Amino acid sequence: MSYLKSWKFWVSLAVVLVWARMPWFIRNNYQLQVLFRITLFAALGLAWNLVGGYAGQLSLGHVAFFGVGAYGLALFVQLGIPVWVSLFLAAAVATLFAAIIGAIAFRLRGPYFTLATIAFGEVLRLVATNLNVTGGAIGLTMPGLFVGRTFWRSYYLAATALVVIAFLTNTGLLARASVIT
Repeated sequence: MSYLKSWKFWVSLAVVLVWARMPWFIRNNYQLQVLFRITLFAALGLAWNLVGGYAGQLSLGHVAFFGVGAYGLALFVQLGIPVWVSLFLAAAVATLFAAIIGAIAFRLRGPYFTLATIAFGEVLRLVATNLNVTGGAIGLTMPGLFVGRTFWRSYYLAATALVVIAFLTNTGLLARASVIT
């Protein structure tokens, strides 16, 4: 709990709170799309920071886990599972894939780790392209996750939640490692 005394924590919390309120001030859907992409890439950057920054490994396979989650969501929705339940199931499947591949790949060091992550991404790309269950090269369609007038606002808030989760994961790891003072 010592990180609650850190000014960095409170500044970060203020930035996240201001960032989360942005959709109520911005009315242009294009600008909300841009903000959504910024927050999505911020979450991906924080995820890469765990492996690249703290573990010192060059991972080029993050897109594979992103793809597993996306295909998992589409496949669960096609099975008739409600979209919001499918969202959490897809995240669990992507986490499971990451744990399995991580258990194997983290035994490697240096360029071997990098090559293993590239290989995993390529294998998943080929599987997704050549299987009928994934829709082949065309892919899968699914109903919109956020629909109606508040589409981009909801999308943006979901991305902001993703950034908060990634930030708390990074902060928790730093606090456990006694890096935050």
